[in-house]
Amino acid sequence: MPQRASNAQFLISYNGQKYNETEHIRHIDFSKYDTIVECFGGSFGFSRFQFYEKGIHRNYIIYDNDQELIDFFNHIKGKVLDNEIDEYLKEYNNQCNLIIKQFEMKNKNKTISADAYEYIDKKIDDKYLRYWLLKNMKCSFITRVYPKTRINFEIFKHAHFICSDICDIDFSIYNKEKTLFYLDPPYLFEECSMYKFNNSNFFERIVYLFENGFKCLFIHSNTYVIQHIFKKYQNHIYNKTYRNSKKKLEHIVFYSG
Repeated sequence: MPQRASNAQFLISYNGQKYNETEHIRHIDFSKYDTIVECFGGSFGFSRFQFYEKGIHRNYIIYDNDQELIDFFNHIKGKVLDNEIDEYLKEYNNQCNLIIKQFEMKNKNKTISADAYEYIDKKIDDKYLRYWLLKNMKCSFITRVYPKTRINFEIFKHAHFICSDICDIDFSIYNKEKTLFYLDPPYLFEECSMYKFNNSNFFERIVYLFENGFKCLFIHSNTYVIQHIFKKYQNHIYNKTYRNSKKKLEHIVFYSG
């Protein structure tokens, strides 16, 4: 059986909370769609929620403009389809334990010394395993490794991972009535330096999707500008507290379905 949000892990320790945050839009029925497309994929938390929490087994298309991330997901998908993922996960966890044993700093709350980076670069030949370890170590201000013991990989059998910027996606290949486009971009007027996007270009693309009859679910922090542009599609507003900064914001949901 799929694991619940309360006890399931994802293989990458993202700071984002889209999986659990999707609980706020549980009331919307997405069962009429046979394809769900995430245009800003990241950890594809929305798709994972639909699959594991709501049991919607659909065709999931995950776009992201980070080539390394997409290559990693496709590598994991290959391991899943070849029934090799359990051994691969075991290898990842063995490396985590080895790094903790060798590089844990005493009395530093499980902090790992910077020497661990050199060890990973020089001693681990598998570039995807190396990417996995380093990606998780760099996910917070404190350098740690993150063993994974409760990952459900089933969605990888139903997902397709494609490297593309939203501005380069050919939306004409998708059935307008049977495809839902999930849009959770970097937010306007907020710090987005970690993303590789041109805000003006991708927001023009989002406007294009709404104005040309595509079924879209768009989430953004609640601002007057965003409300003004998309007001006729407004569904509801919910409160969001960011995990690390504890910053509180309203998020607004627009839905054209």
